[in-house]
Amino acid sequence: MKHPLDGARLKVIRAQEHLDCLKAEVWMYLHQQPDELRSQPQRSPQHTWLRPTHVLPPIVPAEPPPRLSAIIGDCVTNARAALDYIMWELAERHFDPPLDIRRNPDDMRLSAFPIFGSRDRQGFKKRFNSLAKRKVPPPAITQLKRVQPYNARHKPLLSLRDFVNRDKHATLLLTIGEVGDMTVEFSAWHLSDIVREPEKITIPRNLTTEKQPALQSDMPMKGKAAIYVTWKDASMPREPVDLTLEKIVKCVGDIIPRFDSFFI
Repeated sequence: MKHPLDGARLKVIRAQEHLDCLKAEVWMYLHQQPDELRSQPQRSPQHTWLRPTHVLPPIVPAEPPPRLSAIIGDCVTNARAALDYIMWELAERHFDPPLDIRRNPDDMRLSAFPIFGSRDRQGFKKRFNSLAKRKVPPPAITQLKRVQPYNARHKPLLSLRDFVNRDKHATLLLTIGEVGDMTVEFSAWHLSDIVREPEKITIPRNLTTEKQPALQSDMPMKGKAAIYVTWKDASMPREPVDLTLEKIVKCVGDIIPRFDSFFI
């Protein structure tokens, strides 16, 4: 390798490959799920979509395959390794006394990339003081502090740390399908010349708020639910899994060049 951080860059590339694989498998999984529902109008002149679950049969997608969790684990493991490669190279280049994990077990901890959610977290000052004592250049320590997740730009590192720690002990984050927005198609009654073409609108998930009027129509309706794969654990980000991983991989990829100058 021409540059000490080329290994870190390769790990990011590998993380992206796993992410691309995940997207493809999520698409195949969603393609097999039911996404079309129909209203069931009664003889009354109108039927309401204010609470779609009361009007439509519930969507019960099949449980996402465990393989998705395995791919997610591979993605975050490579992303985390890219960061650790940065710290390892800094340690090999600058530690005094030299890095030696066989004789000094504490070197293994110090050569891992630090991730702290707050400057007040236990061990924050101790970790960076230890790096300073081992002769890591002050500008490099400053850069390590700037890319910590307590800075909003690097917040995805918190999720990365959590995902990797979980994946060490069990299959990572079982996922479920959730219903997002719903597109509804209005069709005219037979022989009606009032509406000649279907008209599509989007029903937000929070349609049940008091400020939002009920959607009513005396025409048959056909709905398509936007299903996506998200994290089952409520403490996880409430967004599609691939979006969470995209943020993580991009964040790690943007961090690597910030350390290039320490290896000139």
